[in-house]
Amino acid sequence: MSPLKLMCTTITDQLRLSNNGLSKVISICIKDRGAILPGGRLANAAYWYDADNGNFISSTYYMNDLPDWVKEFNNKKLPPKYASMEWTLSKPIESYRTSSPDENPLEPDAFKEGRTSFPHSLMNVKENRKLETLKSTPLGNQLLVDFAEAVFR
Repeated sequence: MSPLKLMCTTITDQLRLSNNGLSKVISICIKDRGAILPGGRLANAAYWYDADNGNFISSTYYMNDLPDWVKEFNNKKLPPKYASMEWTLSKPIESYRTSSPDENPLEPDAFKEGRTSFPHSLMNVKENRKLETLKSTPLGNQLLVDFAEAVFR
């Protein structure tokens, strides 16, 4: 994965060009293209989540080996922990203004629970799909926040 087919500069490329490469650009996202495209051709690094193994990875376009801090983060094995947690509402259901009930037959049963209403868990999702499904939950967003915080440590 790389930005080689990108036919323009990005704002982060321009940032690095503006000061002869002194700016540091690290782009992260749950998806590869979401990390690569904003980072552009001149990013110091781009990292994304690999649902096959639950690790954050990069490509040889940016580096030949992951830095120690990324390896340490991956060694925490947070994705399986998050995949075992429940996705709940942060406020009582009555406080949400919706045009349809939480239990809706038009919604897919993405979590294989026999219902579409909250709370949700990945307990019934096939084991080989849990880390992928995690990406589409707020717990996947929390994983990304955790990784972003690790960038600054």
